[in-house]
Amino acid sequence: MVTVEFSSSMMASFKLGTKVSVPFRNCTVRELLTGLGVDLREVGIVLINQKNAALDSEIKDNDSIYVLPMVCGG
Repeated sequence: MVTVEFSSSMMASFKLGTKVSVPFRNCTVRELLTGLGVDLREVGIVLINQKNAALDSEIKDNDSIYVLPMVCGG
């Protein structure tokens, strides 16, 4: 099982809850998020087990993934 958690500001965009558990399968973060219907243009930072990760990072069973939105401002 893999847990994917989204920041609250991303919930409305993707119509998912703040936390989703999905069965584990060999894939990348990109493939997992795309499968969940996440628009990757909205993704700013991804953490796997509280460590910075790329969209092409491989997912392992029992991983905890946290997704933060793209941030802008100045």
